[in-house]
Amino acid sequence: MSALKGGIFLFLQQLLSRGLTFIASQILLRFMTPEKFGLATQLEVYYLSIIFFARESLRVAVQRQPLANEPAAGQEEKPADRAARSARLAQNTNIAALALPLGLLIAPVLRLMTRHLTSSTTSTTLPLALDMYTTAALLELSSEPFFALLLAHSRFAARALAESAAAIARCLTTLVVAVYAARSQRDAGVLPFACGQLAYAAVLAAVYLARAGWAGMPRRVGGDALAGYFDRGTVRLAASLQAQGVVKHFLTQGDTLIMAVLAGATAQGVYALANNYGGLVARLVFQPVEEMSRNYFGRLLASESVDSMATDAKKADPNGTYPKTAASPPPSADRKLAVQKAAADLHLLLKIYILFSTLVVAVGPAAATPFIQLLAGTRWAADGAGTVLAVYCYYIPLLALNGLTEAFVSAVASARQVHAQSLWMTGFSGVFAAAGWVFLGVWEMQAAGLVYANIVNMACRIVWSAVFIGRFFEGEGVRFDVLGLRPGVVGAVAAVAGPEMVRRVVAMVVSAEANAFERLIVTGAAAVPIVAAVAASEYPFLQSLSTTMQSRKAK
Repeated sequence: MSALKGGIFLFLQQLLSRGLTFIASQILLRFMTPEKFGLATQLEVYYLSIIFFARESLRVAVQRQPLANEPAAGQEEKPADRAARSARLAQNTNIAALALPLGLLIAPVLRLMTRHLTSSTTSTTLPLALDMYTTAALLELSSEPFFALLLAHSRFAARALAESAAAIARCLTTLVVAVYAARSQRDAGVLPFACGQLAYAAVLAAVYLARAGWAGMPRRVGGDALAGYFDRGTVRLAASLQAQGVVKHFLTQGDTLIMAVLAGATAQGVYALANNYGGLVARLVFQPVEEMSRNYFGRLLASESVDSMATDAKKADPNGTYPKTAASPPPSADRKLAVQKAAADLHLLLKIYILFSTLVVAVGPAAATPFIQLLAGTRWAADGAGTVLAVYCYYIPLLALNGLTEAFVSAVASARQVHAQSLWMTGFSGVFAAAGWVFLGVWEMQAAGLVYANIVNMACRIVWSAVFIGRFFEGEGVRFDVLGLRPGVVGAVAAVAGPEMVRRVVAMVVSAEANAFERLIVTGAAAVPIVAAVAASEYPFLQSLSTTMQSRKAK
């Protein structure tokens, strides 16, 4: 299956999964206080931390490994080629299987770090909820080798089926438990979320096993493989990525950690709600693209083994900071074409992201408060969720750009460059913590201040990735037009003045007694001319994009 079709499958899966989660969250909000919602968010961070530390570096390292192409239709595969491809695939699934034992080691450590949760709440169901989240994480990690096998064969439909079925199970289970507890007048605390997560992991593992079969189980390959099971270069790369992952995860989930220290329970719940709504765009649209991009660019540019890439990188850059032009060996014709294609595709994706982000910034802040009032209720709006979501709209573009640029970096960086990135990330974590202390501790901006701290952190990461990408293509002798990514004058004006223009129109048209739905309708109508103006100004790009998509579809 092509990368484009795979991306469509994953997008549709995310659409279904996030849509169901969104609907379930809307119902749960009627049963949840901000304090409970904040606690559930911290439990989710605990769960995601186990998953991230146990599998993320393994997954990225496996995706970086080129697999021998399957023979064309009607062409017989040589026994030696078949054996080599089978051995490489087995090594990849063997490495993916390490996720479960790593999870068993990591979970107790992280469990000790959650003691502040049990000491800061009177909920009697929290220990059981922690046990259920831990079990769910280990169940999901057990399915990783089957996921790697499906990914290697580009079976995106099977992955979409597994994740969609798991999402449905999570939503239904969460709702059933929450409604049952409410009708029986029992305080279930965060148990509905825990039950839902356990159902998600169980269904995900079951479907992956059913689709991949026992071929995903670890098996010995012999040869020069480490311990007879693992490719040495891939293990080294995974170890390097693991060191970086600690810092990267803190930067990703550090907002929740800082909120737990510097903000009260209500502010944590308000931020969690705004983060769920604002992050919905990132999870629904951007995350599938980032995953496909990382896999696509990694395969496209993986013309060498991990060891040889690291050797070339060391020759080109003794300090391991950025790829340099002068010492880079002259690329072959095939390599040159691959890099040119990567540059064009990355430029196209970034341009689409920036155009989409322009519209989010132009319209989102004005629509945030009536959106919260309509979906979450006036109680959440009174606690400041609308204001926080309005600020979050300025964070979404940075979140999108960072995800895509770091996906490219992770796909092409050598082990030394990954280590250098880890050092920079460590510095950025200090910047993030300092910004969080200023915005929350000094200026007491609560949840909105944390969004501003995230903006500072994300801007630092984007600058680093942009410099890396520019020097990477420069070292390959390929031009990457950064200035061509800028939005036009109309787009820039819309991003700056759009929110205030929409607010003024709404204030003139809508009375003070109007409900949230009426305000949201008028906000949407006021945004139409802005969207049309931006689309008209970007017409040449949109026309070029349409031509490109049609030509690729024809192929």
